[in-house]
Amino acid sequence: MEEIKQTIEEFLGLLEDEMSSVEENEIQLRLLCDKLVYQIQISIFAIDDAEYITPPERSYNKIETVVYEKFPNLGNYNIAEFVSYEVGKIGISVENAIEDISEIAKQLYEIRWRFHNTSSNDALWHLSNSYKTGLERNFRNLQYYLFYRSIKE
Repeated sequence: MEEIKQTIEEFLGLLEDEMSSVEENEIQLRLLCDKLVYQIQISIFAIDDAEYITPPERSYNKIETVVYEKFPNLGNYNIAEFVSYEVGKIGISVENAIEDISEIAKQLYEIRWRFHNTSSNDALWHLSNSYKTGLERNFRNLQYYLFYRSIKE
């Protein structure tokens, strides 16, 4: 549990700390995405039935502005639409790395708040739920994009 909290801090630190080089930020982003996906998948927690206050809302637009400043070389990328169904059918979807990172960061800010203000089990449940209901797609698409950017260079 401490490892996942630390990795969340490191991920958000990419946005909050003084800027390293753009290239170093991208390398760290790729490593932290891999690390977080693994840690989320193996996390074990108990259900916390306590009632807690709602976390403060973070502005998506402000997060997106910071993400763009930290990762100016990232942008749109292609993803195959029909991977495991309708085999043979061709379709491409255009995704955006800045939006993926911003959505991931917005959720991680909430999870960090929960670790500090509710309980670890509450934070992990919300992280797991967010992952299963959308963040996994953001992470996986972003990982794929970052992988191909790394071998292109």
